[in-house]
Amino acid sequence: MTGAAPLRARLHDLHARTAETPLFNPVFQLGLDLSRDLEGGKTDLTDLAGLVAELEREGLENRAARLRHLLAPIAIAANEAAFRAVVAAGADDFDLFRARWEQPLLHAVFTAHPTFLLSRTESDAVAAAASSVPPVAVDAGAAGGGRDSISLDSEHGEVLDALRRGGAARDRLVSIILDVAAERWPDRWRSLRPVPIRLATWVGYDMDGRTDIGWATSIGYRLIEKAERLAGYVAALRGIDPAHALVADLVAAETHTREMVAIFAADLTDPADLSVAANQLTAPHPGKLLSLVPFIDRIEAEAVDAAPDRAAALLGLAAAMRADGLGMGAIHFRVNSAQLHNAIRRRIDPDSKLDIASRTALERMRKLLREVQPLRSNFAALAIENMTAMRQFLAMAQILSHIDADTPIRMLIAECEQPQTVLAALYFARLLGIADKVDVSPLFETESALEHGGRFLDSLLAEPAYRDHARLRCRVAIQTGFSDAGRFVGQIPAGLAIERLQGRLAQAMVTNGLTDVAALIFNTHGESMGRGAHPASMADRLAWPMSDWARGRFAAAGIMLEREVSFQGGDGYLFFRTPELALATLARIAEADARPLPDDDDPFYARTDLSLDFYRGIRRVQRDHLASRTYARAITAFGLGLLNETGSRKSRRQSDLAADREMSLRQIRAIPHNAVL
Repeated sequence: MTGAAPLRARLHDLHARTAETPLFNPVFQLGLDLSRDLEGGKTDLTDLAGLVAELEREGLENRAARLRHLLAPIAIAANEAAFRAVVAAGADDFDLFRARWEQPLLHAVFTAHPTFLLSRTESDAVAAAASSVPPVAVDAGAAGGGRDSISLDSEHGEVLDALRRGGAARDRLVSIILDVAAERWPDRWRSLRPVPIRLATWVGYDMDGRTDIGWATSIGYRLIEKAERLAGYVAALRGIDPAHALVADLVAAETHTREMVAIFAADLTDPADLSVAANQLTAPHPGKLLSLVPFIDRIEAEAVDAAPDRAAALLGLAAAMRADGLGMGAIHFRVNSAQLHNAIRRRIDPDSKLDIASRTALERMRKLLREVQPLRSNFAALAIENMTAMRQFLAMAQILSHIDADTPIRMLIAECEQPQTVLAALYFARLLGIADKVDVSPLFETESALEHGGRFLDSLLAEPAYRDHARLRCRVAIQTGFSDAGRFVGQIPAGLAIERLQGRLAQAMVTNGLTDVAALIFNTHGESMGRGAHPASMADRLAWPMSDWARGRFAAAGIMLEREVSFQGGDGYLFFRTPELALATLARIAEADARPLPDDDDPFYARTDLSLDFYRGIRRVQRDHLASRTYARAITAFGLGLLNETGSRKSRRQSDLAADREMSLRQIRAIPHNAVL
C-alpha cells in the first residue's frame, strides 16, 4: 500500500466488516496494516512520506476546486462582463444610478488570527490552480513542505497583499461604472464619485485579549500602509501622465513616509529613542502629507475638461483616493469592554466601589460627556499611559494628527453589554478631540449581549450624547460576532439572535428619530459554517450573517444600510490571493447585492412563538455544555496542545491582569475551541 488508491480500497474493505462486527475499528486496523508493512519491509518511511504528500496534494486540489466553485466564472474578462451587466441593469435614471454607486455595496474587513493552516507555498498553489482557465492541477511541489512561522508581521504582510489585490479589483469595478455612465449620460458622467467597495483591516490594531501589541506597532503598521498606498497612487498617476504636476508631491510624500517607517521599525523602548522618533514624525516637513482632499479636488477638476479616456483614468484615481485615503484601507482598533471600564473608573469611580452597569455610573458618564473639554495629546502621553483602552485612543489621535487626517477609524468594543461602555468610548474620543473621525461600535457576541441586545440598543440610542455622535458621524455602527456566539450560544441560535438584533436596531433607529443616518453593521465571522460563513455560495455567505428579512427591516424604515463582513485569516485571504480571484469575489458580491429582496411573507418570522421556542431549546443544550466542568476540562486539559498555531494570537486570552485565574472556556479563543471539537 504505497499509494492513496490502494489505501482507500483497503479501508473500504475493512469498513465493510463493521456490518458484522459493529465494534470493529477499520481505521485502527488500517494503522496496524501499515505498521506491519513497515516492520516487514514491504514499505519504508520514504514510501509513507510520499503517501502523505499525495494525500496533502489531494487536499489542496479539493480546496482549489471548492474555491473555483464558489467564485466561478474566474476569467477576468468574464467577470468584467458580469459586473458590466449588473451596472447596466440600473442605468436608467442618473440620480438613482449615482445613489447606488456612490455608496459601497459592502465593506470588506481583513482580520487575522484564525486559520493560517496552509503555508504560503500551499496557499499560492491553491490560488493558482483555482485561478487558471481552464482549471489546472495543483503544483506537485506544493505539498509536503514545512510549516511557516506565524507572527504579527507575517499576518500584516498577508493583509497588505490582500488589500492591494482587493483595491486593484475595486478599481476595475470603478472603471466599468464610469464607462457605462459615459455611454449612457455623456454630459453628466464626470460628476460621478463611485465607491462600490470599501476595504479595511484590524491586523495590528486589535487589542482584545492580547497584550503583545504595543502602540508603536500600530503606528508603524499605519505608516507602512501609508507608504504602500502612496506608491500605488504614484504608479497610477504616472500611468496617466508621467509628467503630471502632482507626481512630484506624491513621490516626496512617499519618500518621507518610508523614512518614518524605518524610524518606527526600530526598537523604541528607550525613552530617548522614542523622543527622537516622535519628534521626527511630528515635525513639519515638505513631504509630510496628511490629507488627500486637495489632490482629489485638483484631479477631479482636471477631469471636467479632459478627453474621455483621460477623464475616466483621473476619476478612477480620485475614487481610489477617496475610498482608501492615506492607507491601504480603513483601520479598526478593538478593545475589550473590561479595558474601557478600567480606564473610565479613574474618572467616575476612583475608589472602585461603583457598578459600571448602575444608574449612578450612567449619570456620572452623562455628566462627564456634558463637561468634557478636548485636550491636546502627544507621544509622551502615549508612552507613559498604562491603560490599554486609553493607549488605543491616544494612538488613534496621533494617527489622525500625523499620518492620515481624513480616513475615519473604527473603535470596536468586544463583550459590550451596557450603554455606559459605549459612552465611555465616546468620552475618550471627545477628550482627545477625535470624535468626528471615530465610529464607536459595540460588539454583540456574548449570550447576555445577544439576549438583551434589543434593550441595550433602545437605551443607547435614547442617550442624547450618542444621538449627537451618530449625527456627527452620519451613522450608527454596531458589530455582531459569530465566533464566540457560536460556542457560547450555539451557531444556530446565535444566527437567530443576531438576526433579531439587527431588526431591533432598525426599530430603535425609527423610535429615536435616527432614520436620517446610516446603519453600519459589521458581521464578523470565520470561514466555515460553524463560524458563521456559509460555504455554499457567495450569495449564501452574505445572506447568512445578515438575512433578507433583516435587510428588509431597514429598507422598510427608509434607513441606508452599510453592510460589512470579514474575510478571516489564510482561508479568507484566498478569495484575494490572485487578481482573478479578487475580481471574481467582488463580481459575485455585486451580483448577490443586485438580487431584489423577497416579499415579507415568510411564516418563520410571523410565528415568533415557534421560532423563539426553537431558539431557546437549542440554546439550553449549549448552556448545559458550558456549565459542565467536565466539558471545560476535556477542552482545556490537553486539546490545545494538539493544534497547529492558528495565528499570532495566543490560544489562551491575555489580559492586563497578571494574577492566575482558573482556566475556563472564556479564556480560550473561539478558533482553537472549535478546532478541538
